[in-house]
Amino acid sequence: MAKEIKIVEEIVDTSFDFQKYEIMNMTEETLKSIIVENLGDEDITQFDLRKAKVEGKTWIIPGVDKETETKELIGIIVLKQTARSYWEKGIDEGAEMTPPDCASSDGEVGIGNPGGACYKCPLSQWESDPKGGKGQACTKKTILYILQESDILPIVVSVPPSSLKNFKNYFLGLTSKNIPFFGVKTRLTIEEAKNGSGIRYSIIIPSMVEILEPEIKTRVKSYSDSIKSFLKRSDVYID
Repeated sequence: MAKEIKIVEEIVDTSFDFQKYEIMNMTEETLKSIIVENLGDEDITQFDLRKAKVEGKTWIIPGVDKETETKELIGIIVLKQTARSYWEKGIDEGAEMTPPDCASSDGEVGIGNPGGACYKCPLSQWESDPKGGKGQACTKKTILYILQESDILPIVVSVPPSSLKNFKNYFLGLTSKNIPFFGVKTRLTIEEAKNGSGIRYSIIIPSMVEILEPEIKTRVKSYSDSIKSFLKRSDVYID
């Protein structure tokens, strides 16, 4: 069961040293030139970016030469997408290594088999889990692109169904204070829970660390738009 997020009544504006972020030391043109210089005319998809994974209550973040383990993943959410993916064969049948039979990069229209409007698709309804559970056969996730201090490209975090309510409450809390998701520094921690069958699973808990100053928020929005242009042709599905 997803943990409820308490929406704070008052958010204190405490700015931090954004100069530590690499993107603060470069222009939009410099960012684009570095990407083009290293990758040429190749597209960047979410699968090319590093993906943070969860093991127990620990985040595992791939690096250039080694993985980093941390209890708290902290950064700025620069992009987020709602995605759906459906495999006719289950994971236990080898589906995790193949593209889905149907996928949606916006959570609204599926491409593939069966395809069409997600909201009226039988596979997106609760209790459509082919194994007889209460979940959906077509998995809904939120894909977060999180920028950390030492990087100029974001890492990817896939938010599973068990954590979607936590993030909805978090984003609602920011909305109530007129703060965009890219206007704050966010912390992600992990808690463990058990389902009705006693199976353990992880829940991601988001919380706000600090609010960005207006001029920094503008800079981050510009960065977000630049990254979005490189990712615009990416089909969204993620394990």
